[in-house]
Amino acid sequence: MSAWEVTDEDIRQVLDRHNVKMTQEEYDAFCESIDFDEITGNVLRFVNFDNQVESMLDDIEDALVEKGFIKKENKVWGNYEEDDS
Repeated sequence: MSAWEVTDEDIRQVLDRHNVKMTQEEYDAFCESIDFDEITGNVLRFVNFDNQVESMLDDIEDALVEKGFIKKENKVWGNYEEDDS
C-alpha cells in the first residue's frame, strides 16, 4: 500500500496545461485506461517529492499522447533528474 494517489486534480492539471477539452465520457474512459499502479510504482522510484510529482505528471501526459489527445512533441513533463532512492 502507498500513500501516493493520483487525483482528479492531477489529471486536470495536465489537461489544462495542454488546453485539452474532453467530454465527460472521454474523461471517464481516459481515467479508466490509466494504470494507476504503474504510475505509483514509477513515482516511488524517487525520494525527492518534486521528482515524484514530475514523474506522475509525465505518466499522465504519456497516457494522453498514447490516446492521441496531445502530440509527443508538445510534452512538458519528463525533465526530472534521477535521484538516489
